[in-house]
Amino acid sequence: MRTILPALALILTGCTELLETTGTVLGGGPTLPGERLAMITTQTDPSNTERIGTTSPEVLADARRRGAEECVLIIEFYITGNSDRLEPERLRTRIDQILPPDFDGYAMLDWESDGILTALNSDPSSAKFRRAQERMVEAIRFAKSLRPNAKWGYYDVPHVRFDFKNRAGDYVQWHEAPEAARARRLAASTQATTLLREVDYFAPSIYDMWHEEDSPGRDGKGQRAFVRESVAWCVRASRGKPVLPVVWHRVQSSRWHQQRAITLRNANKLFSEREWLDDQIRPALAAGADGIIWWGADLKMANRNMLRALPVVREEQPYTSDREHNLQLLDSLHRRYAGVLTDAVDR
Repeated sequence: MRTILPALALILTGCTELLETTGTVLGGGPTLPGERLAMITTQTDPSNTERIGTTSPEVLADARRRGAEECVLIIEFYITGNSDRLEPERLRTRIDQILPPDFDGYAMLDWESDGILTALNSDPSSAKFRRAQERMVEAIRFAKSLRPNAKWGYYDVPHVRFDFKNRAGDYVQWHEAPEAARARRLAASTQATTLLREVDYFAPSIYDMWHEEDSPGRDGKGQRAFVRESVAWCVRASRGKPVLPVVWHRVQSSRWHQQRAITLRNANKLFSEREWLDDQIRPALAAGADGIIWWGADLKMANRNMLRALPVVREEQPYTSDREHNLQLLDSLHRRYAGVLTDAVDR
């Protein structure tokens, strides 16, 4: 029987003064088969700047009351350049900042630069694939050597690519792609078998590129099909390890998406609670996910002015460089969305 671990993950602040309160396990003891577990995630940044999420003790307290347990996200532990490489002492510093020596909760490494995740989907006989897997295996083994009792994984591993094109070069949604092509993508996502043996849980990303208010003709069918098929594939491939997909409450955006007018003018726009549930959370749970990890990133975007001039959804206010951040509004939003998520995983 699979252990059911519905997980809530809130990305918080990296301020040093909060590490003692957010760097501890918030939930109870070990889970039993069928027992539901929520998870709350923290992130640190050695520059002591607010990175993402919420600083509100009320939001944290509310998550604790819902049975939340911690999962720690660790970033920027490698050196970028022509070819990213692990910097062991940097990773050691990140871990020592926030994880006590006896930490036995969930921890997540985040390594996305240098095309390393896409390389895991390339020809397994290629140097690109071998180098990507070797670097990620090296990092997680080093992390395990420092905190052997922790449960270690990677953000977006397995990495399922969703970007199909037709002969005209136009973007094709997941459900519009041939079944054989989708099957090849799924198989490629789990071919890094050495790495998948090292992780203690799977954390595929199931972010959504479409917003129903701005994407006529994009009714969510492709997104829901992608979530169902990719999560179900991960469940089958996990061999009993927890599968905890990562969701986001905003439209996924990148230069790639904007060049193709996929997220034009609505990049990072807030999803309604219903659309977030229907297109990410519910199909993942229905496909057998053991829980949901929630990526926050609101303060990070506010601090970088990434929310400027974006369309407003519901009562949320846009952030600009000449306006003080409304942290009370963010706290209210986070608490509401946290409630939506925990209610969904507890059903």
